[in-house]
Amino acid sequence: MKKNLLVTIFLIVSGFSMYAQSILNASEGYVTETILSDYSNLSVFDVNGFNLYASDGSKIYHFDLATDKLLDTYVLPDYMTGTYTYPSFLKISPDIETLWYGITSGPNGDEIFSYNIETGTWSEGYSLLCNFDMEFIGEHILVSGLNSTSWSDPNCISLLDVSGNDNHRKIIDVGGYSAGLGIDDEGNVYYATSGVGSEKLYRWDMETVINVINDSSAEILTLDDATILSSIPAGAYDTDVDEAGNVFFDFSDYATGVKNVVMWNGNEGDNENFEILAYSNDPAVSLTLVNSKGNFMNGGKDNGIIAGAWGLPLTLLYKEINLIAPSDLVATTEGISSISLSWTAVENALSYNIYQGEELLTTVSVTSYIVEGLEYDTEYCFAVTAVHDEIESDKSEEACATTAGESITEYEIDFRLYPNPTDGIVYIESEANVESVEIYNMMGQKIASQKLQSSYVDLSSYPSGFYTLLLEVNGNKVPMRIVLR
Repeated sequence: MKKNLLVTIFLIVSGFSMYAQSILNASEGYVTETILSDYSNLSVFDVNGFNLYASDGSKIYHFDLATDKLLDTYVLPDYMTGTYTYPSFLKISPDIETLWYGITSGPNGDEIFSYNIETGTWSEGYSLLCNFDMEFIGEHILVSGLNSTSWSDPNCISLLDVSGNDNHRKIIDVGGYSAGLGIDDEGNVYYATSGVGSEKLYRWDMETVINVINDSSAEILTLDDATILSSIPAGAYDTDVDEAGNVFFDFSDYATGVKNVVMWNGNEGDNENFEILAYSNDPAVSLTLVNSKGNFMNGGKDNGIIAGAWGLPLTLLYKEINLIAPSDLVATTEGISSISLSWTAVENALSYNIYQGEELLTTVSVTSYIVEGLEYDTEYCFAVTAVHDEIESDKSEEACATTAGESITEYEIDFRLYPNPTDGIVYIESEANVESVEIYNMMGQKIASQKLQSSYVDLSSYPSGFYTLLLEVNGNKVPMRIVLR
């Protein structure tokens, strides 16, 4: 928004920090959580993966969203701070090598700086009046704000001139007050208006914007050159687009006291084509930035929105995940000491827990597993749950199987294997006809299977250790232990 309104609003809402912490109320099917609760004055921030950079006007903080831990702190130089200096935006470059930081009413005016994370150095400031937000479109940088010394000029989206000449060329006139912009992976530009009288969400296609960027003589684009995506009941503050192209924006209707974070529903036209994800009627909440990570529709904390409000901690908003228990669990005998499990994939599951009774055996990311190291001729029963972050489904129905092997005495068959231990050759003496033999290593893995055409088995090609010979006699399988020296 224009500088005088920005300063006025900041002064009005700065008193909100005396209220108790408030977070947004989630609409049905969504979840809101307060994050970084010890930091209630993070007025600008940006997210890239699990990296969150935020500033309170005196420092920049680097957090790991996976753990909510502070990783690093950068103290801002004196020429970027001051009593009446306000951060307007903080942006992470796509390669996560540079931080871009905008200020208004600084000691040298309204400026934009870049910080090289590796070298720890700041650039000289680029002067751009009433800068408000920044986004990247290919190799170009777009900044929303007034970009003029005349308050009567319309707010706009400008191409940042990084040559040092401060010739920041206007690309789109948007009018009204300044607001945040968003750009999707295809380069389409999204902007929700504020203060134009009839607020709407607009989209300019990438080709149209790039043509104006590349042609300095081209006419400046306007709202008439954009596609209307949705009407908005009140002026917006910020717009963002996640990696899957989902579009989010927020607005505060001070006439009704309702503040909303919403998602465009994909329909175009001059209707309220959005879904309310979270809301607040609390007078202590004045919404500011929205930044996304991952694909919001995939649900869970790794695919959410970070929403800001003046003087309050940040809020994580994400789609609720309801995991069902895995179905069609099948247990299959694989040998004398192993059973294979398989089941049907569960939507939104990131992993699966495998249980034997109440004991958690292991966690896997696929829909099959072989349980090894079991006793032969023994029944085992298993169940599986689906997992997404801290969310775990109910257990599946149990599936049971019995490991291979019958006791020799059950069939009253006289066997003799010798020598045991052996250096390689194992002779088999039996009153019954031994039809075939399977060889298993000490891990229960079958390493060979053959018809028995002689009275011995040759193990000399295998390493020393314990082996099991599974002899097939009259359709029954009988295990015999052998030590190979």
